[in-house]
Amino acid sequence: FPSHDNAQANTDISNPDYDNVFGLLAHTSNSTVFRNLTFANVYGIGLGIAVGYKNYVSNTTVKFSGDKKPGFWTAHTDLGRKGETYSVNCTAFSNDLDGLILSNSNVFILGGVYQLNGRVTSPALVSGALGASGIYTQIPSGATTGQVSNVIVRNVKTYDNTEDGVHLNGNNIFVANVYSANNWLSGIRVEGWANNISILNCNVINNGANTVVTANPQYWTKSGIAFDGASNLIIRNNFITDTRSTANATQK
Repeated sequence: FPSHDNAQANTDISNPDYDNVFGLLAHTSNSTVFRNLTFANVYGIGLGIAVGYKNYVSNTTVKFSGDKKPGFWTAHTDLGRKGETYSVNCTAFSNDLDGLILSNSNVFILGGVYQLNGRVTSPALVSGALGASGIYTQIPSGATTGQVSNVIVRNVKTYDNTEDGVHLNGNNIFVANVYSANNWLSGIRVEGWANNISILNCNVINNGANTVVTANPQYWTKSGIAFDGASNLIIRNNFITDTRSTANATQK
């Protein structure tokens, strides 16, 4: 989505024009534990982790991040490292951009709630600048999907976000036991070029707001689970439903 690319154009920590504000930034941090933290009203990204490996974040909340930035952001600019980032039972809500943006490999998102991200007051007002997902995979500019691989999203709740509940791109991504509901676009969306994706045992309910106005509707799919151009997908044992009235349902 152009919204994420435009808003994240300056989240390259090797860029001399890098001007983000963080509640906490861990750069080249290894084997570090972040536990029981709260970041609120940061004019920028709440918690950012870049370049390091084997970092662990648990029971941490980021809320009300501003300046069109996400709550959590994790990335590698050192492509020689295959770091590991664990997010366990974390919460991201009411951030200007996505709840969590990941741009690196070996990320494990286990438990947690991603809610109300993309602070727009009404579905009719959603725009490319403010739409946001609960969890979003951002392929870095000039990179390939191979830079994002080996991602697990499990036992997560993501709802009431202004774009998708979970938006995926990359290789070797496993999604299981996710509850995705009442997101304004799709519950779970798999972007083009993604490869080897498994979506298992998820509950995907009442996604797609029929009043959302978009400039490029072909890119703003309103579905339970949507995929476009991806390959080697396994979609199994998911419960997908739209129980809203005929006037409000988008999956009829």
